[in-house]
Amino acid sequence: MKGDKHVKKIKYYVFVGNNLIMGGTKIVFEQVNRLLEMGRNVKVVSKDGQLDWFNLKTEVLQEADFKGRNIPKSDLVIGTYFTAVKDVMIVA
Repeated sequence: MKGDKHVKKIKYYVFVGNNLIMGGTKIVFEQVNRLLEMGRNVKVVSKDGQLDWFNLKTEVLQEADFKGRNIPKSDLVIGTYFTAVKDVMIVA
């Protein structure tokens, strides 16, 4: 799928509630980096903004309440924790 032009055009936004140093957050960031290595267009949306403890290879957009006002249109949104799902559905 690496050469599939249609898959690369999909814009992914991954919503994380915070950027605290936690195992689950680290796994999400690892998955984001793997998607980027596969040529996907992935951005992270966080209430905390940029982070300094992980080498995330994409932009982190800050969104205080996940209502989507500052988030560009995307094709796929992923809520990484149950508390974000309701708000992420507004963006979707």
